[in-house]
Amino acid sequence: CTKLSGTERDRCLEDLKEKVRYLTIFRMYDLNVRAETLIDRGAPQDLVADLETFIETKKQEMYKTDNSTEWKRLVREVQAKWREFVNKVKPSLK
Repeated sequence: CTKLSGTERDRCLEDLKEKVRYLTIFRMYDLNVRAETLIDRGAPQDLVADLETFIETKKQEMYKTDNSTEWKRLVREVQAKWREFVNKVKPSLK
């Protein structure tokens, strides 16, 4: 994008921004899948459901904003929630 100019550069930056958004949302989806697979290893279903609800809320917030600072905040919140989830379920895993 940096080598382009005018509307081509603007279009390139917008495309890049959308790709980052969708990649981030995909990673959030992946965390949901990982949490679900831990149920078979003994993770409490209520903790998995709470995490999935939290992540779904953050994905919806991500869709509503174009602000990169806000995106970073949302990602940090999901990362913190994932760490908290892992610490809670670790003792119950087989």
